[in-house]
Amino acid sequence: MTPSLTQLRVADIDLLSEWVLTENVRALGNSIPGYRSSATFLTTLRSNLHLSTTDQSPYSSLVSTPTASAFTYTSQLAYPNPSPLSISSAIADSQQQQLQPASPIPSHTPSKPSRTLTHHILPPDTTTTPSLRLIATSINEQRYLAAKAFLTHQITIATLLLSTSILYKLTSPTLLLLLLASTTFLALTTLYIITLPYGHLALDIDTDWLNATPRRNNTTHGHGHGHGKCEDPIVLVSRWGDQIIATLVLRVVKRERKAYVRAWTVDCAFRKRGVGSALLEEAVRVAWGKGARCVVFDEGHANSHRVLPESFGGVFDELEAKARMLLAATVAEVRREKSSR
Repeated sequence: MTPSLTQLRVADIDLLSEWVLTENVRALGNSIPGYRSSATFLTTLRSNLHLSTTDQSPYSSLVSTPTASAFTYTSQLAYPNPSPLSISSAIADSQQQQLQPASPIPSHTPSKPSRTLTHHILPPDTTTTPSLRLIATSINEQRYLAAKAFLTHQITIATLLLSTSILYKLTSPTLLLLLLASTTFLALTTLYIITLPYGHLALDIDTDWLNATPRRNNTTHGHGHGHGKCEDPIVLVSRWGDQIIATLVLRVVKRERKAYVRAWTVDCAFRKRGVGSALLEEAVRVAWGKGARCVVFDEGHANSHRVLPESFGGVFDELEAKARMLLAATVAEVRREKSSR
């Protein structure tokens, strides 16, 4: 029977601690080829693996591996200072732990209150500044609308093309460009001066304009004062949440049983969404409740002024015609609704 070799564990043998390094052993080691290189390799391997003498490795080894404790040495060099990054990260971690709230943060956040569109009458003691500002802004918008209507009108375009063709045949290209630039500058300056009254009319929208009597004749345009006893002005507004996005000024003449719309405008960011139509319907119902059986636009309403000749006012006439048709349809609908009850 072949005798079995006794398997030794790595931790069971401490080669260098059991050997006595005598002169004979050193001589014997020097006489064995490769002894020093093998011992050095095994020592380095043991040091890198950091195997302690108490480590119970499950794997056996037939080769006795020397421990690193026999070859330990004390370094005279001081350890380097820790990295500033490690210090800062440690400080940041400590600060983060201090800043953590004592109570847990709820997983859900409170929802914002939903906005709703409402229409109502401003009380007499409420400021009308936001409503008057909306009306003044709508008058200033007419200035840009008038400039656009003038520049895009077919008469303006035809005149520009005709003059350009004539000057092209009579002058050089350089002189033509100079004349066109001068003509354009002159036309824009003239247009600016012509539309300047819209700015003055916007400045006149104040409490005095609000309390003025509506003008009911068809002879003139613009802001004016008429005759007849009227009730106090009724200012209706549309609110989107807390923001006033539309306004309408109404005056009721009880003797005529008629109501006059002196201003009606919507913020440009909320147009073409049905806000103005809903406000107009609310105004007709309010006028009906105060005894008026007819609601019309005042001839001197806030946006009735014209600065361009009639041939250039097609855009304004079209917009006003649409507004009057919508008002007439709304009055007819409210009258039909009231009569059916």
